[in-house]
Amino acid sequence: MIGQHPDEFLQLKIAAGAVQSLREFVALDEELDVGPAREALVQIEQAVISRTDAIEQAKGAIRELEGCTVDEGFTKLVEESHARNVKLHTVAFELLHALSSKGRPVNS
Repeated sequence: MIGQHPDEFLQLKIAAGAVQSLREFVALDEELDVGPAREALVQIEQAVISRTDAIEQAKGAIRELEGCTVDEGFTKLVEESHARNVKLHTVAFELLHALSSKGRPVNS
């Protein structure tokens, strides 16, 4: 279902590539004061990982709750994102929060 992936998912992949490029740049010149760049890199990495993990967990939760495939779960997330005009990771975080507040464990 590659044609149905939202722009945000592609942006996360691009961000991961940018993070790798920044790592390579930082490794090239250790004589520069790259402390602030390293801190920014860590923050970007954490944001990308957090959003990607939330999307993956939400896909798995939908699969478990509705007895569908992971791809169908992803499609449902995308549809909800589009219907509400909300970013995909936001829909995923909201779903995970709703499930955890109901005492349901969330595993991917």
